[in-house]
Amino acid sequence: MYLRITLFIICMCRVVDAFTTRSSLCHYAVPSKCSATPKESSSAFPKVRSIPPSSLFLSSENNENALYVPKGITLKIAFDSQGGVADLSSEKSERFTCGESLDMVHRLRRVSDAVLVGRSTVEIDDCTLTVRRVPLLPLDKEPSNGTAPKAKKKQPFRVVLDPNLDLELDQFKIFQDGLETIVIHALSDSDLVDAGSKSTSADEMGNSYFVKSTKKEFPAVTFLGLQPIIDQDKLRLCTRQVRDILAEEFGIHHIMVEGGPNTALQFLRDKTVDRAILVYAPISFKDPLLSNISTSVLEQAGLEPIEGYKLGVDSLKCYSRPELSWPSTPIKSWP
Repeated sequence: MYLRITLFIICMCRVVDAFTTRSSLCHYAVPSKCSATPKESSSAFPKVRSIPPSSLFLSSENNENALYVPKGITLKIAFDSQGGVADLSSEKSERFTCGESLDMVHRLRRVSDAVLVGRSTVEIDDCTLTVRRVPLLPLDKEPSNGTAPKAKKKQPFRVVLDPNLDLELDQFKIFQDGLETIVIHALSDSDLVDAGSKSTSADEMGNSYFVKSTKKEFPAVTFLGLQPIIDQDKLRLCTRQVRDILAEEFGIHHIMVEGGPNTALQFLRDKTVDRAILVYAPISFKDPLLSNISTSVLEQAGLEPIEGYKLGVDSLKCYSRPELSWPSTPIKSWP
């Protein structure tokens, strides 16, 4: 019973804490329009440019389409037959989709500039979010000096949303393997004052601020502090700011959102998801943690169903913005 209660509490944290902060509301927060243009410290930050559709195709013996690198944000989330994303009756979190679906996840990571999760996903799963089940893409396809292509490979950035910096970095593998990781958190009141964010009128607030920092003990981890927004009387991170600053500061133009359910919901509600892959496993959890990601939520996010197909024993449903074509034809050949 104790383990069941503990797991329930942890899973609910995934639903509550992934984006919200525990700071009291302050007049430095931008309104929940989530549309501010980012600015570092007190100097003007240029408007994030519109990123044109990628034309990058890399050769593959089996499937060239699978290596297409698109722009935007791709959501991947898995469910049981009841729409649950985890089993509250289980003592630990375990993968429940088939091997073919897991291969697809690693192919999607491979064509992503970054893989993004919320704090609780790291806390519960101690995940690494690396590409392991498929070959990595070449980092340099055509060197400028005319020599033979380099064999160097590159893992995607790992991005962790940890608004209150609750995670102890020395407790989790993702912060200790030497691969590039970005921890996004909410700036405190004092940070905002130091940065010069002193506007008090929501209508006049035209800029948000961010602060980049590192720790000597974890040189591969970059901390990115963002100005929080007010949403339903709570402070939270803005997914548009997350997307835009990652693009401008780190060259991240394709983000894979991998979990958990509240992180997925926030991107959907902010209408920042460009395409979604929903995986349904033919199992039923004894006590499912429901995701609250319904067809209506997807529609309100501006996504339309385009095709479904089988992958191993699992069933996949794909959604996309109507103005965007899927990265491949047929649909199931990407990723």
